Amino acid sequence: MKVLCTTDFSNASLDAGRWIVQMLRDREDAHLELLHCMNVVSRALVFTKVNDVFKKFAEKDINALKSELQPLAPALKITTRLARLDPKSFITKYAERKGFDLIVTGTKGLSALKEVSVGSVTAHVMNQTDIPVLVIPEDINYQGLRKVVLGIDADGESALTLAPLVRMLEGTQAKLEVIHAEVPELVPAGDLADNLLPLGNLNYTFQMVPEERSVP
Repeated sequence: MKVLCTTDFSNASLDAGRWIVQMLRDREDAHLELLHCMNVVSRALVFTKVNDVFKKFAEKDINALKSELQPLAPALKITTRLARLDPKSFITKYAERKGFDLIVTGTKGLSALKEVSVGSVTAHVMNQTDIPVLVIPEDINYQGLRKVVLGIDADGESALTLAPLVRMLEGTQAKLEVIHAEVPELVPAGDLADNLLPLGNLNYTFQMVPEERSVP
């Protein structure tokens, strides 16, 4: 599994790195790349040295992050990449070009960078790529994959869509709970579960909740 973890060194992005490195530590085929985009653009020559300073600090920070994460998974291959480009335009294209299986990011970035990169990079990445995106909340510690909830609609999900989830859960003891919000009389639960859930050999439970209740 080839995973790209984006970071701007905010608490949320650092927590995302710590979370994913622990999830990958027992996977022999795993490769984690840490990516930081230095989105500082200026056409004035006077800012050239300033940009070099940004790069110097970024190199220091990303190497420090790698040094922190590597002991959590000594056998995991961890590489780093710095890009002096807008993360919104670079992350998805880079991930697709390099063949990453998963993009990992934190839920929010540094508030001090709002004037540099307006809007949510995480939301943009989720909407602009076909690669699965795993978004990690701030202050979440990895406790192993114990219980996973999958929400589906009446059309079900394709085997291609569910493949990353199946791959992630195979070989774990995680319990998968599938939830569908619908009017129970219209779609028999057994039919929906049997026909619309290409989940391989995963052990899962299925339940329907009333339409007026949301899956969250």
